[in-house]
Amino acid sequence: MARHLSRVVAVLVTAVLAGGLAGAPSYAGQRTAAPLRHAHAHNDYEHERPLADALSHGLNSVEADIWLVGDQLLIGHEESDLTLDRTLESLYLDPLLAQVRANRGRVYRGYEFALQLLIDIKTAGAPTYTELAGHLERYRSMLSSATGGRVRLRAVTAVISGDRGARAPMEDA
Repeated sequence: MARHLSRVVAVLVTAVLAGGLAGAPSYAGQRTAAPLRHAHAHNDYEHERPLADALSHGLNSVEADIWLVGDQLLIGHEESDLTLDRTLESLYLDPLLAQVRANRGRVYRGYEFALQLLIDIKTAGAPTYTELAGHLERYRSMLSSATGGRVRLRAVTAVISGDRGARAPMEDA
């Protein structure tokens, strides 16, 4: 009996340490507790599993620093961190779109608020924002939008920060 009990305890401890019983939503959208509406993953891409770790802990805001390299939006805090396989699409936009589709239009099933995707522009603002706008267009079905003074809240709200040179092309959009 003691041996069986110690195995059960070992399994439970392992599950808790792995986040399986932590009461946070899983990345697959199987929620066990309410998401944390005011929790942010700063420099999220530096985590072991970008986006997935934030969502598995129920965070409702993630940050991605983008660098314009050719027509690619690469992710990293410093230019020396950039690799061709770490793009805005591969780390954030594609997984979020899959999550939204799996959860009937929401990042967290059953919760109507939008996840904030903070996109910090690290290269020259105007050309980076112009490229970013084209990339985001392909994901507009899940992105909040503002038109004519009206905001339409969807599953993900992109918030742009960084080089203020991006302001002029944003005002024209």
